[in-house]
Amino acid sequence: MRNGNLKIGEAAKRLEMNPRTIRFYESAGLVPAPQRTEHGYASAGHRLFTPQDLRRLQFIRQARLLDLSLGQIRELVELTEDGCCGAARPHLKALIREKLPELRQRITELRRLERHLQVLARTLPDAPARAERSCDGTVEQCVPVADRPLLQIAPPKARRPQPQG
Repeated sequence: MRNGNLKIGEAAKRLEMNPRTIRFYESAGLVPAPQRTEHGYASAGHRLFTPQDLRRLQFIRQARLLDLSLGQIRELVELTEDGCCGAARPHLKALIREKLPELRQRITELRRLERHLQVLARTLPDAPARAERSCDGTVEQCVPVADRPLLQIAPPKARRPQPQG
């Protein structure tokens, strides 16, 4: 720690984040480029994160736990630039209201997937029968697709011959 500032490893440990995640948020512009220690030979120095940087990283972490996108988080970060979250609250509430129907849809899809997996776990044989040594190239032989909307696999596109010349 230097003057109350933390190196990236110390900051990551305190925030229970991976240092690569912190670097990613920095490269995405969610966290301003931190101060750096005086550099030594062939080094740009260590990143030093201020208490304000740590608060912003914690805010980003909390927003990710709400399943907000990086773009949505960027909007919220911009609204809280002055250190006050009052301006961000109505926007956050609107984002949450948008997120709820998406979440309900994902829950429905996950429940459908759960039922499908339960059926497969009960019905798939543990080993192939002796007669099943060859495949005709269809996925259905290996993994029966009981619910077509659940597993929408597009067939490979036919290649058009390229004109020569």
